Amino acid sequence: INVSNLLGKGAFGDVYSSVKLSTSQPFAVKIIAKSNLAIGRSMEFFQRELEILQRIKKRINIINLESIIQSENNYYLFFEMCNGGTLSNCLIKYNNLYNRPFPEYIVQFIIKQLCDALFYLHSNK
Repeated sequence: INVSNLLGKGAFGDVYSSVKLSTSQPFAVKIIAKSNLAIGRSMEFFQRELEILQRIKKRINIINLESIIQSENNYYLFFEMCNGGTLSNCLIKYNNLYNRPFPEYIVQFIIKQLCDALFYLHSNK
């Protein structure tokens, strides 16, 4: 598994950019150390997350889990790559560019996308 720059950090692991060598297709890969899942109910939460991610396929506004690989020490979750950055980073960039927060129409657009995704998830239990 070939990974490059760090995209983000999570409770269970870190997310890096990666490229599928055979196709040059970019991915985001979340690397989770199995030792991190031995604490409390972490494994239970991780398994539930995987179950949900595997049921969701090609849904707009929800990142798609492409594949899972495991090694002796880690789980590797490959997600489609979204190059827009985090919402927080977009807000910072916009504020730096225009010296103000997002206008209402952008906030409405973002909230609609979030609500659509949340509605889908709740509709599918």
